[in-house]
Amino acid sequence: MMRFAVLLAVASVAHGSFFDKIIHRKSGDDNQAELSVCNHDRDIFKVDEKTGLTVTPYPPKTGEEFTVKLVGDVTKDLTAIKMSIDVHFGFVPLTTVDVDLCEKIHCPIPKGPFTMTKAVTLPSSAPSGHYTISVRGHNDANEEVICGTIKVHIE
Repeated sequence: MMRFAVLLAVASVAHGSFFDKIIHRKSGDDNQAELSVCNHDRDIFKVDEKTGLTVTPYPPKTGEEFTVKLVGDVTKDLTAIKMSIDVHFGFVPLTTVDVDLCEKIHCPIPKGPFTMTKAVTLPSSAPSGHYTISVRGHNDANEEVICGTIKVHIE
């Protein structure tokens, strides 16, 4: 479950009124994972507004594999990315984790288009329901790389 939060959340931590843009990406018929970015103009990683986040199949099911794809542009070379990730099940906080993203993916990440695709299997013990994953990431100069929240339903 923690790996799911880390990888899915890379696509996007602020709350409600701080968001300046909401990106909806339909991944199935009437279902969608919702990505909200809070500082799109300031972020070093700019999430693509049309294809930014894809979760397939949607909704993901516990005990089964699904794929998370993140698409965007990096506006300057990144040699370090420290992430703070908060995961909530409904309104209940589950965990807060600090992650060195460069330990999970290859760094440095050069300026330009960026796509990350990851297959994930949720444990069958994970409860079905609505999850909110909030992420804030900074580089080694403490500049904001990404800030956002992903809302996803898991069956």
